[in-house]
Amino acid sequence: MFCSIPVRYYSANEKPPKRHQLYLLLDDGSALAFCASLGGPLFLFKVGADGWAVDYRTNFPSLLSEDFSEQFFMNLIKNTDLTKLRPAKSAKCFLVTKSRIPGLDNVILHEILWEARVNPKSVMAALGPDEYKRMYEAIKKVFPAVIKAGGLDTQKDIFGNFGGYVTKASKNTLGKPCERCGGLIVKEAYMGGAVYYCPECQPFVKN
Repeated sequence: MFCSIPVRYYSANEKPPKRHQLYLLLDDGSALAFCASLGGPLFLFKVGADGWAVDYRTNFPSLLSEDFSEQFFMNLIKNTDLTKLRPAKSAKCFLVTKSRIPGLDNVILHEILWEARVNPKSVMAALGPDEYKRMYEAIKKVFPAVIKAGGLDTQKDIFGNFGGYVTKASKNTLGKPCERCGGLIVKEAYMGGAVYYCPECQPFVKN
């Protein structure tokens, strides 16, 4: 099973949530509840002996693999018409829309851009090789660290436990000093959601 919707396991004696998108009651009385504020995809696959989902393949390399190299990332940028990115032509738009980079979503976006010192609203075409390189390095650094820590400290796992990765730009750090420069972490409405960042060390780049 693959999903981007938060899922929680409930034992037989636990009270399920009042609201959910999908509720799977298991034979022993326990259950899986899928709850999301904005929705998201949910796929159920049979897994073959090779560990891959049967009849489902993607040519896009795993972000943890060597195939997802700096050159691959730079080519992805090069082959994208940055002037026609929609809806905002921004770093956030490039990283998390159109499934351009499978596996990278809003959940982990803010940590990657904080690490890269890139404002999520910065115009992608106005950034340069140094910013692109930092974005790539941040992806390769943050993803394995989050996995090793069992997730972000803003989200719960299937058993209701928060992850161990201490976020730098999130609801947990909103209004607090940036760990890197001391500026205050802010939250702004953007692209139908919210972005968290430090305006001091993640300056907005427009031109």
